[in-house]
Amino acid sequence: MTIGHFEINMIAVIMAAVLYAMLGPVWYSKFVFGRIWMKQRGLPEDLEMDFQPTAYMWGFLLCLTASFSLAVILAGLHVETIREAVLVSGGIGAGFVLTTTGTSGLFTNHKMGLWFIDNVYHVVGFMLAGFMIQWF
Repeated sequence: MTIGHFEINMIAVIMAAVLYAMLGPVWYSKFVFGRIWMKQRGLPEDLEMDFQPTAYMWGFLLCLTASFSLAVILAGLHVETIREAVLVSGGIGAGFVLTTTGTSGLFTNHKMGLWFIDNVYHVVGFMLAGFMIQWF
């Protein structure tokens, strides 16, 4: 797909979105941040979360939107290496996700641990997406 002067590899965008979306079940598993996340939310540790297909569908579409936007930005910046893509993607995630949600969190009394888990997830997701976009 061509946008202006930039060629966007839609297969790479879709694969980036899949990788970004697949990060969620790992990130929020009880082996990574799931137990801490549940404690921060005040949920019992033995609570089994129901599978919510609609939430996963919308989550994937949002990851797809973020991955497409990231591909356009990386193309516009003429990023040439995987290292550059991962660094720029992480910078975008930190610069936009952490700052905007952090500002909101300051005024809504979110627990810092919960904010960290939920938002660093997106920075890592951006970095994985950037990797996949450049790798393809």
